[in-house]
Amino acid sequence: MVKWEYKTVYIDFPKQQEIRPGQRREAEQAYSSAQAILNGYGEQGWELVSLRPEQLAAFTGSVRWEFQPQTYLAVFKRAKE
Repeated sequence: MVKWEYKTVYIDFPKQQEIRPGQRREAEQAYSSAQAILNGYGEQGWELVSLRPEQLAAFTGSVRWEFQPQTYLAVFKRAKE
């Protein structure tokens, strides 16, 4: 029977508002950084089993309030050796 170990990791994103030409680079860097974090754990044998938003950033949109994830909780697992 396989026994598992689990790891939880918080991944932060900068507050993102409307992506204007000057802001696009910042958003792309945040997503590249998150991808690097996920790939790093994958290279260590961890499998991502859950990724959910934990903290939301709120700001006014053109007509209503908008909410975007600012922090995600990632849950990984791998077989115990």
